[in-house]
Amino acid sequence: MTILNHSAFEIASKVQCGDLSAVDVLEAALERVAAVDGCPGTLDYGELTDEDRSRVHAFITLTADRARQQAETVDAKIKARTGWSPGRRADHR
Repeated sequence: MTILNHSAFEIASKVQCGDLSAVDVLEAALERVAAVDGCPGTLDYGELTDEDRSRVHAFITLTADRARQQAETVDAKIKARTGWSPGRRADHR
């Protein structure tokens, strides 16, 4: 079973207790997006290929670097045990 086949609650619990890292979860999500999303949205998309027609096209902009920074922050807070929990934002102070 892959990470993303678990419920959000299970994933958050596993991240909080250290069985998974937030970065691992993010990487799994980015891999899934790459596998199903297709080319980024645009107003001038030109001719669509058969592959493009079979894709989801859910994202206009994917902010992977920002998400990676946030996941690293979550992992650092968990490692330091600063009180992060699945119900609180990673940047909450």
